Parts: sequence; C-alpha cells; structure tokens
Amino acid sequence: SQGFLTIFAGEPGTGKTSLCNILGKALGLFKEENSRYLEVSIEKGWTSKRDFIGYYNPLSQKFDSMNKIVFDGFELLDKEKKDRNENYPFIITLDEANLSPMEYYWADFMNNCDLENEFRSINMGENYIYALPKNLRFLATINYDHTTEVLSPRLIDRAWIILLEISSIDINNLININIDSVGYKNGGKVTFLDKNTDTSLY
Repeated sequence: SQGFLTIFAGEPGTGKTSLCNILGKALGLFKEENSRYLEVSIEKGWTSKRDFIGYYNPLSQKFDSMNKIVFDGFELLDKEKKDRNENYPFIITLDEANLSPMEYYWADFMNNCDLENEFRSINMGENYIYALPKNLRFLATINYDHTTEVLSPRLIDRAWIILLEISSIDINNLININIDSVGYKNGGKVTFLDKNTDTSLY
C-alpha cells in the first residue's frame, strides 16, 4: 500500500504469483463482472503501452485495445476518479514482468509513481486520456535468469522490491484463522470480518 509499484522477485516456485492472487482475494477484489484485480501475462518483445493496453487507430478513428480487460479497467478507474470515488483498491498484476523491459511498455506509468499527485493521467492517443486515481496499484512478479531483462536503476528507484526465497512450509501446521476477507464499510474504511459470524473483528 505504500507505493504505486511493488515487485515480487525470486526463483520459479517461490509463490510470487500465488501471493499476488492471495492479496487480491483477501482484499475482496475478485468479481465475476468488473473485477478489481487484473492479471496480465507479459510477453517477450513488448516495446510500448500499445502492446500492454492498445492504441488509437487514426484510420478507423477508434481505439484498438490489445488487452480489453485492462482498457476497460482504466475506463472504470477514470469514471471513479471523476465521481470522486477512490475508496476501493484496484490492482493490476504484471506476471513475468521482466520478460520485456518494463521501462518500455510501462514507461508512461513510471512518470506517475508519485501517489500525492492528484492530476496523474495516462494518454493513450487522441482523446483517450485517463486519470489514474490513488486507489490504483501495480504488482509485478519477476525472475532472474537468462530469459529475462534486468531492471534499470530508474525503475528500481520507483518500486518496492520484495525478494521471496524458497522455503518449505507444512500447511498442516498453520493455524486456521477465521478471517475470510476484507470488507469495506463507512466510506471505504477497512473492516475485518469474522466469516463465521459476519461481525466486525476490528
């Protein structure tokens, strides 16, 4: 919650993607329609935001979305920003984020890492300019091997990086906690609910 971009780094099998999914589920962001948790699988060779989101086609005078769920997500966030509704988290996970250089396809977002800036936006061409509200966060998973790109100092300076190491955990020994997910009440205030009684814990 402290930064615009949080990167989970580590070897394959350390649970990077699973952790992102757990965070999304714990925050109650998974929905059948208008999900507030989006997972994007990065492909090798991406060079700009047109690969990530899409681009304005001057011939058809329409926006060609390369990833419709992401484009729809930005439309929703822009509407919420205009309605001054920024209480509920929205997470976009970049899975295998460094298969292509993040400084290329994520460049427009690097200039918007300041969470205190009320006028953050991204220009996708022509009149497709969308506000980036304060409730938007990016998560990214990266591996370190010969198939991936190295993160630049410019990107590292703007991100929180968490290194996950391989560990053996016996899930049978974990304590069963009766917390299902995070509820949002009282104008966005986080309330933890006991899933057995549906009452507030704190």
